[in-house]
Amino acid sequence: MKSTGRAGNLYRPLVALLAWISLWAAHPSNMVAWGQDPSAGGLEIAKIEGTLEAIAGDRLKVKGEDDVEYFVVLTNQSTFRYEGTAEAKFLRVGLLVRFNATFDVQKGIAIKPVSDIEIFRPVKQRRMTEQMRQNQTPGIYPVVDKKNQEQRGQNQRAGNPTANAASPLTGLANQEFRVVGQLAVIQPNKIRVQAGPRAIIVDLEPDSKISVAAGDGAFCLPGDQVKVTGLRNAAQANLIKADTVEITGAQTLGAAVEGGVDDPASERSGLRQGKRDRDQPDKEKNKQDN
Repeated sequence: MKSTGRAGNLYRPLVALLAWISLWAAHPSNMVAWGQDPSAGGLEIAKIEGTLEAIAGDRLKVKGEDDVEYFVVLTNQSTFRYEGTAEAKFLRVGLLVRFNATFDVQKGIAIKPVSDIEIFRPVKQRRMTEQMRQNQTPGIYPVVDKKNQEQRGQNQRAGNPTANAASPLTGLANQEFRVVGQLAVIQPNKIRVQAGPRAIIVDLEPDSKISVAAGDGAFCLPGDQVKVTGLRNAAQANLIKADTVEITGAQTLGAAVEGGVDDPASERSGLRQGKRDRDQPDKEKNKQDN
């Protein structure tokens, strides 16, 4: 057996990527070069744009707009961002999601369907604001903006009796909240999300917009648009130590494509199967030799 289709096409450049970088990193002159001061002339600032050809852990292979193949290495100091879109069929139990929903504060239920939902994977970076941390920590957070602050003032001035039983933050009977959690149940136009200790059930608009954001390459696919800034040795201009990597999904996740449904998870499953298929003849040969 052998791997075929898009998974096989991605597997071959991955093998070349890993082998090339392993050989490069092992060379003493290259190990020293990364430690040089840019002002000494050994390193220079690199900025490239292109399309993703392969990704394996902290290494990427990118075809630049100049038709040159670049090998990009991520470090603990690198910032990685992925943004894309998805269809409803891409939603599955276990994914992290976040969205805004309006709730009846007294009953604790959502009063209207959600029209925008974001699938996400946490961003890892050294400095994060409180809002950034909150936006990727499961829980339910009140949205307090200028509009409902003004409404609260109006309720208080008018002596609105319902304000006393409403949200203490806004004085509104119906309050918008930010929900961050993990998908637990998916039904047609309805989801249940485990947001910290609470389970939240909301309806989805039939044409809900689903966006995707990630701090790693879990959702990346060949052909995605890539922007990289970093440092490189002038003598080996196609190897870049990344400072920032921004990837924009070129395809809608979950959309039907030639040969099946476009799903990064199944793509990586195909890569693993391709490796098993490739290794199988060696295993059979070892059995015969024994």
